[in-house]
Amino acid sequence: MSLDEAYLEYWTEHFEKRVHLSEYERTVVCRKTDGCSKTLCNCDLNLKLKPLLLQHELSKHNSSLSSDTAGETDHSEKLSTTCLLCGRPYPVYDLVTFGMSPDDSVNEMRAKIEQKTGLTASAGIAPNTMLAKVCSDKNKPNGQYRILPDRDTVMEFITDLPTRKISGIGKVSETMLNALGVYTCKDLYEQRAFLYHLYSPISFNYFMRICLGIGSTFVER
Repeated sequence: MSLDEAYLEYWTEHFEKRVHLSEYERTVVCRKTDGCSKTLCNCDLNLKLKPLLLQHELSKHNSSLSSDTAGETDHSEKLSTTCLLCGRPYPVYDLVTFGMSPDDSVNEMRAKIEQKTGLTASAGIAPNTMLAKVCSDKNKPNGQYRILPDRDTVMEFITDLPTRKISGIGKVSETMLNALGVYTCKDLYEQRAFLYHLYSPISFNYFMRICLGIGSTFVER
């Protein structure tokens, strides 16, 4: 939708594949060092370090299986602490394995964005794009918020939501709606008689969709 914003249809194909992903495929190498460093490696750790970590763990595992004698020396190779690409030491990092739920999946996506670009991201998880956009602002910065896809939850969320939080309602529209006593999405429904006569059919239908929590579920490429 813009340089730093996108909508994703996330529920079908992704989760059909996700249930078959191994722990390794759901694991992200997360550096603890904030920002870029002139003394530490700034390469993509998941591209270069993650395969080495897997190889190292397999080496240790195979070595332990072949150790029949008590006290036998472990001959597994030690993992290098220096990046083979830039020659600088690796930063302090954690291996984070994400689960199968929608929240875990979005957390993984945000973690990968941060590790790849150095930028944090916020996300909203909701039944449609309108609500997802609102949710993405809920726990900024570097957070996420989810609305479960059922009517009661959606209506509870939307009832006291200020109209200004809805994408497409700017300062001018907010001022005009406030003059009619409309401050929240619930007010849109309660003042629908005024809105019907004062606004165009397109705007009126848009307001009614907002107060019912209805938004697009189709993402155009």
